[in-house]
Amino acid sequence: MKNYFLLVLLAIFFNCKNTDKNISESIITKEFTDFNQIEPLLNYNKVSDTVLYGNLNFPGFGILHLQKENVDLILFNKITLDSFQNRTYTILDMLAIQNLKQNEFITIGYCEFENEQNENLIAIVDKTYSISIERINAAWQVNTVTRKIESITDLSSIKCVNELYD
Repeated sequence: MKNYFLLVLLAIFFNCKNTDKNISESIITKEFTDFNQIEPLLNYNKVSDTVLYGNLNFPGFGILHLQKENVDLILFNKITLDSFQNRTYTILDMLAIQNLKQNEFITIGYCEFENEQNENLIAIVDKTYSISIERINAAWQVNTVTRKIESITDLSSIKCVNELYD
């Protein structure tokens, strides 16, 4: 009976652990004009989205932040325009963030990296009532060359401003 109970616990653990990987594998390379067109994203709500111009005249890439219960999904998308200037998004990479603490939020595009504004930065930061964010807990950068979301390990050269500051 102990072995059976242990097997059930392990099955639940691994099943829950792989959920984000399964979502990621099922949506990478999917195209959409509205994220609700992709079935695994139906129950998510849009928190924010931003476009990345780089050195182009039109946005070539975008970052979409979705949320459902205690899961935040960050989608890195390529943007293409049809002859009527309608946007189509292709999912290049995805970042799943689970169980943010009560005092944390996700900021996208409001950070500097090595003293230069960087619209490609995603960070988990502590909430604050000042304009300058004091504590950065994790950070990633979308890389338009590799088309991946890459983790930043050295957070000391990142500074963020509080987009919620009034």
